[in-house]
Amino acid sequence: MKRICILLLILYSISIAKFFPAYYSGYQKITKSIALQQLENPLFNNPVDAAIMLPGNVRVTFIVDEGWHRVVYTKENQDDWIKAWGEYGSGDTGMKGPLGCTVDRDLNLYVADCGNQRIVKLHFYPSSDELRYRDAFLLDKQGIPWDVAYWDSSIYVTDCKNHRILKYSTSGELLSAYGSYGSGDGQFCKPQGIAVIRDTIYIADLGNGRMVALKDNGSNYSWLRTRYLTELDKPYIQDVEVDSAGGVYVIDHWTCEIFKFAPGLTELLDRFGNQEDGPFKWPRFMGIRGNNVIVSEQWSNESGIQYYKIRAGVVSAELTSDTIDLTERDLAIWFMLDESAEVSITVKDSLFIPLKILCEDSLMEYGGHQVIWDGKDEDNKLTLPGNYIMSIRTVSSAGADLVNLPFTIKGTKIGGNIYSDTTWIEEGEPYVMIGQVTIRNDSKLTIEPGTDFAYKL
Repeated sequence: MKRICILLLILYSISIAKFFPAYYSGYQKITKSIALQQLENPLFNNPVDAAIMLPGNVRVTFIVDEGWHRVVYTKENQDDWIKAWGEYGSGDTGMKGPLGCTVDRDLNLYVADCGNQRIVKLHFYPSSDELRYRDAFLLDKQGIPWDVAYWDSSIYVTDCKNHRILKYSTSGELLSAYGSYGSGDGQFCKPQGIAVIRDTIYIADLGNGRMVALKDNGSNYSWLRTRYLTELDKPYIQDVEVDSAGGVYVIDHWTCEIFKFAPGLTELLDRFGNQEDGPFKWPRFMGIRGNNVIVSEQWSNESGIQYYKIRAGVVSAELTSDTIDLTERDLAIWFMLDESAEVSITVKDSLFIPLKILCEDSLMEYGGHQVIWDGKDEDNKLTLPGNYIMSIRTVSSAGADLVNLPFTIKGTKIGGNIYSDTTWIEEGEPYVMIGQVTIRNDSKLTIEPGTDFAYKL
């Protein structure tokens, strides 16, 4: 009989969300009611963007409050240590409707002071745990900043008024500007979130309902890619962030989702959350540092600030089917990685005892991969019908991940003696004979036409 390999995988799959709830000073989520009842501090009026700083490996979190025109900051595991900088104003003590923020490697915090049309530069002093004003610079052409990102001694800003991207030095010198109003290449409409990693810039082009990837060539920019979330969405894209592996995270405020794309926006890797089931309620901004994630959402008694961890590994995994006839076809395993990893794939029985190692500690790049199993065990014998598990383990710079896909090998095991008339029908195929099968007592074995059987010696 002919065995074929099916390469189109559509029947059985599993998708693994890559955000895992984390805790900051004992809290996975901080809402208005938690702030008032447990912390005895109202904390925010309208929290927006967040940034994480690690002075001396101590995690300090900064969250911008648009409504009370200030920055709230805390130290991890010191829930009674909560401070704030700023008030309503335009001098060196306040801001007006601040939004996005970012940190540099010199313990400076940059805030998009939207109402004052400037970027405010603050410095954190670990010795006194104080955040102090250092400088501010107005945007070129009376622009209005929405978000700000830092990379390699440069500050990148979205100017939502003039529909362009600005690049400044950390001292406030304008280095370059890019973009104009419109919907074509080189154009934006009310750009909002911005994120940078190496020479690639990502922009949440709100008015055009799309994501944009640019390449910073130093003195000019190249338009790399335009990416819409899906063809059916009417997105309200507010923020974008990148992780250390180059993965791109995009917030859709309307659908309450976070989308994850491969570097360069080349492919959609994952979607997390939805409007009906949560876990987000009207998210606006997010901050990522290492594998730490902060998501800010509507400030209410049920929602507010949420903390997560990113665990890199298998984004999705699929089998040809959850029920397979190994006498007719091989079993194909397809999986997608969100960063380079060492991959081990093992076939196990229902008690998780290994039967066949398909690959072990194989280095694979991010993206899609496929491995084929011919149905044989380590002794090169056909695996018996029953329930099994395909185990995919990855080890990367972000840690280890494990995905187990259950499946069933179709068929009926036959062995020993047959004492009565027996008929083998197609519904029970393939009939796998284990060792010698003897028909006794003048019994009759009938095999219906087209019924498959095999031997396991």
